[in-house]
Amino acid sequence: MTRRTLLGIASTAAFSVSMAQAAEPVRQIGIYVQPYYEAAREPGGTPRVAVGRSFDGLASNSHEDIVAIRDSIMRDPKRLTPMTMMVLAIRLYDVGLRDDSVFWFYAAKDRYLTLVDVATGGLAQVEQAVRDFATLAGPFINGYAFCDVANQQAIRAKASIGSRRIRTRRCSWSPFRQRAAIGGRRS
Repeated sequence: MTRRTLLGIASTAAFSVSMAQAAEPVRQIGIYVQPYYEAAREPGGTPRVAVGRSFDGLASNSHEDIVAIRDSIMRDPKRLTPMTMMVLAIRLYDVGLRDDSVFWFYAAKDRYLTLVDVATGGLAQVEQAVRDFATLAGPFINGYAFCDVANQQAIRAKASIGSRRIRTRRCSWSPFRQRAAIGGRRS
């Protein structure tokens, strides 16, 4: 065999291996946004979560624990920060609830935009955290979401309904009532 043929075979094999690795779905969003979230260092490890004592359970690897916290948040959304919502989105993704993750990711971004509309300053740390979460977790969550554009658009619409309301009425918005309207698809 010629050198060119061997090089071609090696290149094809390397490309095939990289494509197989790229096709493997992401099971964990391995990011950190200090001081709010740090993913586990190895699969099955425990992430570090610091978004409020009542949300410490988001560090659990149990599907049931994460769902219980999501449900608790839906019942009582008062004083929920965009950072808490971003961490919830990441943890829902990690336990396999991808559609829920997409919803909470968009709801967090909308919550931040609403906060900017009604706050009178002092949001530099919040702005940086939301930007970091969106930049680091966004490619994973949106990568999943845009595999089914119709579903992505439906979830995005549900998350943004409350955002439009609060900007016009300056009232307290809860994305949680909207979440219940999304079909129960679990990926």
